Amino acid sequence: MKELRDIKRFPNDPALTCVRAVVVTLSLLTLPPGPALASTHKSVSTHVDTARSKLMNIRKREDELKQRQDQIHQRLTEARKAAETAQQKAKADAVQAASLTSASVDAAQQLEDTQNKLDSLGDDIDDLRDRQTEIRQDLALDAAAIAPMITVARRLDMHPTESLIASPSSSEDSITALLVIRGLARTLEHDAEGLKARRAELDVVDQDLGNRLKEARQLESEQADQKIELSRKMKAARDAWQHSKALARTRDQQSLQTQAKAEAVDKEVSLLMAEEAAALAALQKEAEKAALRKQQALLAARKAHQKHDHDSSPSGSTIASSTGSKKGAGGLVAGTIITAWGSPTETGPATGMTFSTPSGALVRAPCSGHIDFAGPFRSFGHMLILNCGENDRFVLAGLEHLEVEDGQNIHKGEGVGAMPSSGKPGTLLVQLRHGTRAINPASRL
Repeated sequence: MKELRDIKRFPNDPALTCVRAVVVTLSLLTLPPGPALASTHKSVSTHVDTARSKLMNIRKREDELKQRQDQIHQRLTEARKAAETAQQKAKADAVQAASLTSASVDAAQQLEDTQNKLDSLGDDIDDLRDRQTEIRQDLALDAAAIAPMITVARRLDMHPTESLIASPSSSEDSITALLVIRGLARTLEHDAEGLKARRAELDVVDQDLGNRLKEARQLESEQADQKIELSRKMKAARDAWQHSKALARTRDQQSLQTQAKAEAVDKEVSLLMAEEAAALAALQKEAEKAALRKQQALLAARKAHQKHDHDSSPSGSTIASSTGSKKGAGGLVAGTIITAWGSPTETGPATGMTFSTPSGALVRAPCSGHIDFAGPFRSFGHMLILNCGENDRFVLAGLEHLEVEDGQNIHKGEGVGAMPSSGKPGTLLVQLRHGTRAINPASRL
């Protein structure tokens, strides 16, 4: 049959496993092709082909998205390593900045010491200048005081006899004059010694003042160099801190951006997994509808071809006995198993479980965990992706409404929603995935 040949073209697609079982069963219902049966067969093939095409497109998108996910996670790992390297570099920069800061403190202390020396030297220079002015003023006063006597002394030195004898004074006056001259000479000698001593003191003060001024100029030059060095060290310390902070901030921003991209892709993968599960549920339902239509066509064909009645009856009983008799999963939902995990098919074991549930049956959480996705999905009813931790996720599809929402944390056994309450049995699809690989849900139910 065409649907069987088409499914054989995709032997490794786990999403089609449940449908393969249905199609293989339908392919066993062999009757001579009548008009009604041929029309039904064509309709079944069309619906199955459409559902299979949707699944294949989803699987292709999933593969592309997983490649993108791997690339982003690789970049995230590299970004984290770069952030660690930047953090180590920041620590080294912090040590260097602390060292530069210490050097700046030492330079500032040297500058302060130099300034203190300059201040002290300035006080000494001011004192020397005051002393210099005072000595010069004393010299000027002494010079003014002896100026008249210097004129008399010069005349006596040049004309001693004429100055003393030629005078019409008496001999007593001459003797008195000689005594006066003698006293004047002593006074002049004493004043001369005083002037000489003050001049010598002034020379010492001048020399000391010159030395202090020279020392002050040298200190001022050192101070200028110290200011330049202090400014350089302070700038180096500031630049080191700024570079360290900027590098760490840049790396943190890159890491956060990459982390955000990784989380977005992870969520997109989860949504795509939900879409895949929904498509699988839709394909299962479509196959069941197709099987029902084909059974109806077979019943009509059996009435027209009584010789084929014995070919249809055993298959129908086989289907009923192999599905409806199985009990439901305790703690998840009331009902019976339509498709069990690992049910043998022509192309391999089934990778999901499908339950037929009573109308409005309560669905409970199969594990404690975090809700990655909860909401309606296209025409497949409500869907739930429950992250159980350790890279395990349950996918539940076919609910009428949900009691939980995205991001919520729930406990095992907690009610998460209910099946359709239309009065007819509902169909609940259950998948358990470890990463991207489907595993037996019964191990966790």
